Amino acid sequence: MVLQSEKEPNVFGCSTGGNGKHDWINLGEVGSLNYQCTRCGLLVKSAKEPRVAMCKSGGRTHQWRKL
Repeated sequence: MVLQSEKEPNVFGCSTGGNGKHDWINLGEVGSLNYQCTRCGLLVKSAKEPRVAMCKSGGRTHQWRKL
């Protein structure tokens, strides 16, 4: 899930199990450029290339491609 927010979102309410808390990662400033991870397909609209973060595909980092 990608969420646009001016502050860190609430950690509670995640339905994926475990402790019921979201684990949010700030990928960068929202903008008009489209980037997609070539590993997991996550699409992000950002002002510049998103920060590197762990990807759900095998514990590696996202591999961003500008669209």
